[in-house]
Amino acid sequence: MRRHHPCIALPADAILLSMSTLTEIEAAADRLPLEEKRELMLFLAVRLRADGAQMPEPVVGFRRSERGFPISKGRRPFTSEEVARIEVEG
Repeated sequence: MRRHHPCIALPADAILLSMSTLTEIEAAADRLPLEEKRELMLFLAVRLRADGAQMPEPVVGFRRSERGFPISKGRRPFTSEEVARIEVEG
């Protein structure tokens, strides 16, 4: 076995492909099975937190009530500013 990195042992016939652009990395991530995508997401979240990055707010989905008011399905209710924005975007 050849050693290319102190933590990774590769078979002698292994082919290494390098990814250097975000587009290449995104395309590779798209090809991952669902469980590996979850692992990648957790790995990146840990790295971002370690680097002091502020994590984005979760996306809050909504549907409308019978009277047309937005109903939050997220972790927190809509603020009046968010309701106004939703109404404008309609």
